[in-house]
Amino acid sequence: MVDMGLNEAAAEPGVIRAEFAKLREELASIREMLTTTGADILSGPKAAAESRLASLQGEVEKLAAELKGQGSEVLQRIDHKVQERPLTSIAVAFGVGLLAAQLLRR
Repeated sequence: MVDMGLNEAAAEPGVIRAEFAKLREELASIREMLTTTGADILSGPKAAAESRLASLQGEVEKLAAELKGQGSEVLQRIDHKVQERPLTSIAVAFGVGLLAAQLLRR
């Protein structure tokens, strides 16, 4: 009996066209659902990655500011020591220069 129904439906092109139209609509609905679901699935990790990136950028900027501050403190201490003992500073710089020259010759 089922075969007769299929044969009758196959004989009518209008029924087949209607079934194909219905199938197209269902496929379009499934495609839209998958697209929306995929976007929802990807938006979570993307937002988390963007948040982590912003956090890391903040940390890097903070560390850079700290290092800049420490570097300027060290330069100020060196400048102060050089002003306190200029001859000793010149002797040390000369010695470091000789040592560097000896190492670079090899």
